[in-house]
Amino acid sequence: MSFPHFIVCTGGTKGDLYPYLRLAQSLAAKGVRVTMLAPEVHGEQVKAAGLAYEPNLSEARYHEVLDNPLLFDPHQGLKALFSGTDQELLDARAQLLRVAGGQPAVLLCHPFYLFAAGLARAAAPELRVVGAYLAPSNLRTVHDLHFMGPMPIAHWLPLAARRLLWQQADARFVDPVTLPGLNRVRAHLGLPAVEHGFLLHMQAQAELSVALFPSWFGPTQEDWPQPLLEGGFTLHDGAAHQALPPAVEAFLQAGAPPLVMTLGTGHKHAAAVYQAGVVAAQQTGRRLICLTGFRQQLPQDLPPTVLWAAYAPLHLLLRRCAALLHHGGIGTVAEGLRAAVPQLVLPFAWDQFDNAFRVQALGVGLSLPAKKATAARLSRELVRLMQDAQRVTQCHRVAALLPHDPSPDAIVDHLMQWSITP
Repeated sequence: MSFPHFIVCTGGTKGDLYPYLRLAQSLAAKGVRVTMLAPEVHGEQVKAAGLAYEPNLSEARYHEVLDNPLLFDPHQGLKALFSGTDQELLDARAQLLRVAGGQPAVLLCHPFYLFAAGLARAAAPELRVVGAYLAPSNLRTVHDLHFMGPMPIAHWLPLAARRLLWQQADARFVDPVTLPGLNRVRAHLGLPAVEHGFLLHMQAQAELSVALFPSWFGPTQEDWPQPLLEGGFTLHDGAAHQALPPAVEAFLQAGAPPLVMTLGTGHKHAAAVYQAGVVAAQQTGRRLICLTGFRQQLPQDLPPTVLWAAYAPLHLLLRRCAALLHHGGIGTVAEGLRAAVPQLVLPFAWDQFDNAFRVQALGVGLSLPAKKATAARLSRELVRLMQDAQRVTQCHRVAALLPHDPSPDAIVDHLMQWSITP
C-alpha cells in the first residue's frame, strides 16, 4: 500500500522539536517517506535520527527571536513572536509547496505552522493538513478553561462570561498583533482577509487535529476542532546509547538525590529565578543541578552542592532526583510525570500557567508564578513539596497511567490510515 509523503513541520526549542521528531521517526520506521522541517539549530539532531531534513529557520533568526525578553512575557509574547514575519510566512508556504513537489502529501504541523500549511493548501488542494497540539491550552475552549495567559479563570464563571472574555482577548490582545501581518500575506496571494479570530482561524486550517497529551491530563472538549485524535505524551528518548554527561553522573553518585532546575532550553532571560533557586536549595539543605545552555544566568561561583550542566536527558536524570523545579513547558511536565518526581512549576508565559494548574490539580506538584519566585518563597514551597509523603505516592499513581495511553506508534498508524482515506 502506498502512503503519501509526510512533511513534519515544527519550530521553536527542543520542547517543540521532540514530539514531532518522535512521530517522524515512527513514520519512517513504517516505510513512509518523511521530510522534517525544523530550525537549523536542530538540524544535526534530525539528521542523526536518519530523517530527510530541511531547515525552516536560520540559526541567526532563531537566536534573534530568543534574544527578545518579551518572548517570555505573558502579555507580550505573541507580539514578540509574530511581529514582522510576513516574509517568513511566505517563505514557509513556498518551502512546503516545493518539498511537496506537486504530489499528494500530508503536512503534520506544530500549531503555529498551520498558517503556512493553510496557505500552501490554498494553492495545492492535494495537500492535507494535520494539526498536532502539544498541550491542552493550545486548543481554545470555554469549558475546561483554567487560565487565559496568566489570568486565572474561576470554575464557577458562566459560559457566556467565558465567551465574552475570549472575545475581549481576541479584540484587545490577540488579533491586533497577529492578523495585520497574516492579512497582508493573504492579500498578496489574492486571498480574503481574516476579519477576526486568529486562534480559531489557526485551528480551522487542519482537516484532522491530534492531541499529543493524554485525556486524563486534558480531556477532549466539545468545542475543540473535529475530528480530533486523542493521543498521549509523545516523549523522545533519543539514541539507545545515550548517557548522562560524566559530570552529572559523578554529581549524582556523590550524595543524596538532588533537585533539578530547568527553565527551558531556549530561555536566556531567567537569571533572577535561577539565582533564587540556588539560594533556596542552600537554605533547604538540598543539592541542586541547574540545567541551562546559558551559563551566565547562574552565579559565577557556585557552591559544591550546586552543579551546572548545559544539558542532560531528563528521562535518564529525573528518576534519580528528589524534585523538579521548572517553567511548565509541556515536555518537561511530561518527563516529570513519567519519572514520578514531585514538581514545583514556575510559569513565565504561553501554555505554562495552564500546565502548572494541571500538575497541581493532579496532586503531583505545586505552582508559583516565576515573577514571584524569590529565594524565600521558593524555600517555603520546596519545604511544602518535599514534606508531603502523599504527593510522592500520587506521583507514582500518575506515572502508572502513562504506559496505558496511546503510543506514538498507535498515533502514526491512525494517521497513515487517515492519509489514504478520501
